Amino acid sequence: MPNSPEEWDVLDWRGQPTGRTVARRYDGDDPASGLRSGESHRVAFLCVFRQGDGESELLIQRRAATKIGWPGAWDVTAGGSVLAGESSQDGAMRELREEVGIAVDLSTTRPALTINAPKTVYDVYLVDAPAGLDAATLPLQPDEVDAVAWANRASVLEMIGDGRFVAIKPSLIDFLFALHERPGLQTRSFFTEFDE
Repeated sequence: MPNSPEEWDVLDWRGQPTGRTVARRYDGDDPASGLRSGESHRVAFLCVFRQGDGESELLIQRRAATKIGWPGAWDVTAGGSVLAGESSQDGAMRELREEVGIAVDLSTTRPALTINAPKTVYDVYLVDAPAGLDAATLPLQPDEVDAVAWANRASVLEMIGDGRFVAIKPSLIDFLFALHERPGLQTRSFFTEFDE
């Protein structure tokens, strides 16, 4: 747990910053409980894909057993709340580097998908892994991530079905894989370096 609470930019109904910030709560309460009706904050997720044996695979992480939300459950590659003053891209880059030790450059990239939910705007980024990315050698943030692995669509859906994955709709996983695999998609690797 951080020494001081995270500060988030408060967003209006259009997803635009209001100029107000709110502190995340760590007392077991809803972390977004400081938001007023109609307000939200931004969360950025990054999904790293590679081409496996004839099908796409997603780099997934197992959340640390000490996490407040979904301890020990599998999740997408990296993600978390965008901090006050950060752009969505900056938040996604920071979370990926902190959680799994990989640096990317998303400075000129828009999210592949934005989802509006009560109290939260989710920005989802999809990137291709560079050739030779070895998940076994990634420097994981121990208080956030216990393990990483490559998983195809069927494996992720199976984990959702038996409760080993965070509460995410199977249709969203199908959509993320479909977005990544669609013909003509302008995909490229945004990786700038590996932390070893």
